[in-house]
Amino acid sequence: PTDIAAIANIAEQGANAGVQTFVIGVFSPFEETQARANLDQIAAKGGSGQAFIITTQQNVAQVFQQALATIRGDALPCEYTLPVPKEGEPDYTKVNVLYTAGDGSDNVIKGVDDADACDPKSGGWYYDVDPAGGEKPTKVIVCPKTCDTFRDDPEGKVDVVQGCATVIK
Repeated sequence: PTDIAAIANIAEQGANAGVQTFVIGVFSPFEETQARANLDQIAAKGGSGQAFIITTQQNVAQVFQQALATIRGDALPCEYTLPVPKEGEPDYTKVNVLYTAGDGSDNVIKGVDDADACDPKSGGWYYDVDPAGGEKPTKVIVCPKTCDTFRDDPEGKVDVVQGCATVIK
């Protein structure tokens, strides 16, 4: 569709399914006012708030890269789907969260029992349900401090891997 309301409704359907829509527009200064209203409508319905508007009077490449970095930081999740092995059942004692910072340093994020065990200084991660109680986790959730670290590093990368004993606190 080319109608703004129809596009915004598609973005809203995505947001309702858990997928945010981020919007970046590049316009001449005299197009900015009308463009902003239209693109903000799409971004708002898509769950990301406001559009990023870049004018041709700015350094377009630089401002565009900054917008992408901001979006990546905002969009980086604090919950990750637990990978399932091709054969057999997952071994919940052999899951780790690996974080590669933008500077290239590798870090193993330590597992904690649950949200209440999250350390406000060092962070960590935990399962959405406790496998020790017989339930089958489907997600790894990172503690608030860890999530902040991830979001503050737009060049960082997170991997949830299986195979080695879980590193715990």
